[in-house]
Amino acid sequence: TAVQGQALRPLNITTAQHLVLIDASLKYKQSTSAGNSGFLIRGIGTSSFSAGIEQSISTVVDGVVLGDPSTISTLVDIERVEVLRGPQGMLFGKNASAGLISFTTVRPKIGKTELIGHGELGTNGHYVGNLIANAPISENAAMRVFGFVKARDGVVTNRSPFQPRDVDGQLNYGGGLKLLWEPADDVRLY
Repeated sequence: TAVQGQALRPLNITTAQHLVLIDASLKYKQSTSAGNSGFLIRGIGTSSFSAGIEQSISTVVDGVVLGDPSTISTLVDIERVEVLRGPQGMLFGKNASAGLISFTTVRPKIGKTELIGHGELGTNGHYVGNLIANAPISENAAMRVFGFVKARDGVVTNRSPFQPRDVDGQLNYGGGLKLLWEPADDVRLY
């Protein structure tokens, strides 16, 4: 299954866990420990209580294998998502014995200036903000920067008089920088 990034926004697919909406054979197994969470494809995946066990469904972002799929907290600036069923060890190594989820981000665009923003507000302190900027550096180079913040208040409150607080609130934020340089027609550094 391959889905373009533009198709994810109308479906409000903002996290890797939401990918179950685009592929019926995909399921995300949430665990209390981040290292034990992971994907299942056609019901096959890794179920273990040890964070040292590698997932049998590999998660790849721009060709880089992630050991823990829960590290993808939000989907920002995604060009496409591919769900590959069955063994993918020939191209992606031993961590893809049962399948692969591949994320490809948007590369910098030479000669194009862009500024893309997205925000949303909701109840219970929910807010999301994404900002993406593409800027040319020279006639054969460009950079792309993205940042995101995603938060919500918890729904479970610790009523202790010494430390009252939400115990299950979320705050995720991050960003990235990508550079593309094409010094010649057949040479590209990314």
